Amino acid sequence: MKKNIYFGAVLLASVVPAVSANAADVRNIDAKPYTLIVKNGTETFKTVIDPQGFIRNLCSDCTVEVEGYSISDIGNVPTLQLTNGVLVEAD
Repeated sequence: MKKNIYFGAVLLASVVPAVSANAADVRNIDAKPYTLIVKNGTETFKTVIDPQGFIRNLCSDCTVEVEGYSISDIGNVPTLQLTNGVLVEAD
């Protein structure tokens, strides 16, 4: 019985990372920096994206507020573009 429980735990641990969502990348195409407030579950943090900057793996299934501009719910989108204070899916 213990062998079956151990095998199940190992199998579950090997599958969980493979099904997790990829975090979105964010590219700022504006010539000014923005402060992003990221809410992911119970975690909240701030980060600054530089003018013409790029942030890799910001978050997935989260809410991102561009401080003073807009709020966006981020699903499973690979790349976002920040323009005029608004996050949109990049082409």
